[in-house]
Amino acid sequence: GSFESVFMLVNANDVLLQERTGKGFSGPAGTVAAGTNPAGGGFVDRSEATNKTLRTVAELRLFTGTADGVIVSVLAHNSAVPIEVPARYIFKAASLKTDNDGTYIKPAIGTGCWEMIIENDEIDVRWFGAVGDGVTDDVPAITKCRRWMAGVVLARKMTMVFGGGRDYYLNSYATNRPHPWDACIHLDTNMSVNIPTGSKWTIGPFRDQNYLLVVSLVGANGWDQTKNTEGVPIDNVSVFGGGVIDFTKSGSMIRDPANPTPKPRNFLSMLNNSNFEMHGLKFIGSATHGDLSNVVASLPCKTYGNKARVHDCEFVDLVCSSTTNWDHSTIYINSTDAQVYGNTFKAYLPKSKLVASACELHNSGGTFFNN
Repeated sequence: GSFESVFMLVNANDVLLQERTGKGFSGPAGTVAAGTNPAGGGFVDRSEATNKTLRTVAELRLFTGTADGVIVSVLAHNSAVPIEVPARYIFKAASLKTDNDGTYIKPAIGTGCWEMIIENDEIDVRWFGAVGDGVTDDVPAITKCRRWMAGVVLARKMTMVFGGGRDYYLNSYATNRPHPWDACIHLDTNMSVNIPTGSKWTIGPFRDQNYLLVVSLVGANGWDQTKNTEGVPIDNVSVFGGGVIDFTKSGSMIRDPANPTPKPRNFLSMLNNSNFEMHGLKFIGSATHGDLSNVVASLPCKTYGNKARVHDCEFVDLVCSSTTNWDHSTIYINSTDAQVYGNTFKAYLPKSKLVASACELHNSGGTFFNN
């Protein structure tokens, strides 16, 4: 049959996927008129390769159908368990991308690269090898995903998704950190994180009785407590979903009450950031694990950030019973136009009632309501 509507092939040998028939055709660059018969005009039927479905990224590396513009589907990264939505990769013969074991996959033989077609500006961390079994440390895979995102967020906002109702285990700091502070995950401007309902982060004990930072929004220059240095802001970041952040295996501050120096432990730290939002998540600790200084800590720099929102979250028992923790504010924000609302704060442990507050808002325009 003929093409039903007008379309454009931007590059020579791009592949057009005809939804009605499921066939794929490549052809010369330019506008193609409605009614054009693909049997002529230099079009080549790529359907056999385009409709190919492979099980894993390893199979994709070995796939020999590497004609320019071919599109294939891949069911999973490195597991027999498929990811809910298969990834689609397009082969670009002239691509010089480096294999990153996720969005760019080089064929085992020859040149060119398979490049993932990104849908809705989202990427599931499982495509970089995150397992989500509650045992395997997923930080290395998350770090690979973050490095790829760093190369594309200058053009648009991207969201890292922790999908599939999996238990993602964070039990190390990211290597080759891009920011001054160690953390499991470093976010930059226009990066967001979605932990949907059913999914979970379990924070491991690798920082027991020590400093802990899970998510860093601390940019270049770091934090100068004298406020003489301007931190480089990281803006337009959201951390959201309906999932759980589980600190019940993460250890605590120093358990020796005679030690005079407690170690700050935060879920997320930022400086003079603007347009930050966190919503929908549940944070849980216990009498012996968690023991946070803050869930969100927005620290003062030479200038303040603007527009911080924390809403519709739940915070449960984040101060341990027998440690050196002496000061906890679940939300601690230095920012203009900060709003904290719709949250639930639960503290059943006696020490929480002695040393903890729900929220501290510093600078002007801060509001705390409907919590």
